[in-house]
Amino acid sequence: MTDEERNRMAARLAAWLNEWRLDHMLRATMEGPELLSAPPLTSRRSRPTAIRVRDLVLLHPSATPSCDRPLHVAVLGRRRGGLRWVAPFSRFSTPASNGEWRTGRSAMPLRVLALWNARWIPPRTFANGWVVGRFTERERRAAREVWEAWRHGRPPPSRLRDDVGPPVVHPDDPRRLYEEEEARIMDEAAAGDESKLFCLSEEPFPYGIPDAERLKAAEEEEPDAPRP
Repeated sequence: MTDEERNRMAARLAAWLNEWRLDHMLRATMEGPELLSAPPLTSRRSRPTAIRVRDLVLLHPSATPSCDRPLHVAVLGRRRGGLRWVAPFSRFSTPASNGEWRTGRSAMPLRVLALWNARWIPPRTFANGWVVGRFTERERRAAREVWEAWRHGRPPPSRLRDDVGPPVVHPDDPRRLYEEEEARIMDEAAAGDESKLFCLSEEPFPYGIPDAERLKAAEEEEPDAPRP
């Protein structure tokens, strides 16, 4: 790694730490931590009948009751039986580590994808969610490349290196606390416990999003995603 690359990496880490510290300060002083998050996307409002690979989905809050923000995820793969391989979007605008990828999208909820936190999710987790957009095939390939590089402990392709954060190495790195918090949320989503559905509120549209035209038939089944 050159000195210039080290300096860019250090700048990205400093930017992320600033966001993280501000987030914690605000959460400690404000009521209703959900108000700190970017509002959910509502421009493409569709209740899915089938989740397709490359869909960007806003999960219903009952899918992750402990999460205090609208949780958007990207569907990156599928298996028979309805399982979907998904990664959540970060609540920050800067990648925390080499397992997070800056997508280049301008919408705040979709700026950074946390590939390190990808999970196989059962179909019932998507119940009452909303499809808010679609990745292009090029975006999906880039996400998979970042995940593969992080998984095997190697740098991502050169064209993507400025869009990921520095690796997490030190045991006391505060990013480990962030990863623990985010991992718990996705563990909850992956559990797919039916008992948590509709448990938060009787309100049918908790984000203020009305129901809309349902998606058409799902696309053909994609090849299996690699096992994390």
